[in-house]
Amino acid sequence: MRNLMLLFFVITFSCGSKMKTTTTIDIINTRVNNSYQISKIDSVNSFYFVYCTKDEKTYKIFSKKYNSKCNLGKIKEGEYYNFELINFPDYSKNDNAITGLVSLVTCFMLDKDTQICKEKGINGLYTTENLIGLYYQPNE
Repeated sequence: MRNLMLLFFVITFSCGSKMKTTTTIDIINTRVNNSYQISKIDSVNSFYFVYCTKDEKTYKIFSKKYNSKCNLGKIKEGEYYNFELINFPDYSKNDNAITGLVSLVTCFMLDKDTQICKEKGINGLYTTENLIGLYYQPNE
């Protein structure tokens, strides 16, 4: 009987510690100051477009499709991730710094088959080294 009680406590303790580990892992993708929430994931030709929000602004990130399987975690809509955004040249600029005139360029070619245009309500087009396809690579 004494051995049975001891076995019961060992099983209870080991299950409790596994539950704590799972909770700790889930905290990684909760909101923190520098994180963006994924609101939409889209795909055009050989690119993914990830729409995310931070401080009530929407950003558009593009990432080249990547066919190889990664050991990294795939991003999900509704989750938060720490991205270091890299502004895609001239996309988010509304005027020319030299002339002060509004830019007439509203679309860009990412490759020979993929054209991307400015969208109303989107704070610009960005890339990030944190994404390989749709797989998240944390900052080192």
